[in-house]
Amino acid sequence: MRLPITDFDREKILGKLALIMENMKMLQYLKRLSLEEFIQDFRNVESAKHLLQVSIEAMIDIANHIISRGRLAIPNHMPKASGSFIPREYLPPEQVENYSVMVKFRNRVVHL
Repeated sequence: MRLPITDFDREKILGKLALIMENMKMLQYLKRLSLEEFIQDFRNVESAKHLLQVSIEAMIDIANHIISRGRLAIPNHMPKASGSFIPREYLPPEQVENYSVMVKFRNRVVHL
């Protein structure tokens, strides 16, 4: 059973989604570069990593907000956090693996 939308901080979630969408626009710019152009300038690679990291962290923040407000079980480890609502229909089941890979990527960027 889904929680009523009023149980969530709509502005917080919309703010995080807006940040993700803005970052996606910048990533689309980088995507238009050829592979050679992209890797030739270290700023492109570092920008892409940063934009992805911040976007994934916003996704994690949304997940944590839903877990907290929905009083859902706290995940055992971060990659699982993005898939913990599947029974509650908050994420499409076919995307669970993608979200898990994204969180693992973010962890590697942060900790390396």
